Amino acid sequence: MKSLSCETLRAELEEKSKSYDALRQELQQLEEKYSLELTTGEHFLDSAEGKTLLTSTGEKAVEGYRASSAFRDEVLQQALIIHDQAVIDCRRQLRETKLVSEDIVRMIEPSVSEPGDKNHEELLGTLDEILGDIDDDEMIEALRQNLI
Repeated sequence: MKSLSCETLRAELEEKSKSYDALRQELQQLEEKYSLELTTGEHFLDSAEGKTLLTSTGEKAVEGYRASSAFRDEVLQQALIIHDQAVIDCRRQLRETKLVSEDIVRMIEPSVSEPGDKNHEELLGTLDEILGDIDDDEMIEALRQNLI
C-alpha cells in the first residue's frame, strides 16, 4: 500500500514538474516577446514617423482641449479676473489723483466690487443665483445674434 501511494505521488510530482516547466518556458517566451516589442516601440518612437505621430497626437489633443467648453470657461474666467483687477487698479489710480469724485469712480464698472465690500458681494451672490439658471451657451448665441 505504501509503495503505491509513493508511486502515485511520484507520478503526480513528475506531472506537476512538466506543467511547471511548460509554464516557465511560456513565461520566458512572453518576456522575450515583450522585450522585442518594447525595443521595437522605442525604435519607432525614435524614428521620424514615430516623432511625427507623437507630435500630431499632441497637437490633436491640444486642439481638442481648445475646442472644449472647459477651455473656453477657463479663458473667460482668467479674462474676467484680469478685467476686474484692471478696473480696481484704475479706480485706485483715479482716487490717488483726487481729481475725480468718489461717485464718478464708483460708476466705473459698477459690477466689479472693491475688495472687502461685503454688501456688493452679497448683491453679486444674489445675481449669480439668478443668472445661474440661464444656459451660458444659449446666452452667448443670443448675444451673437443680437437678440438681447
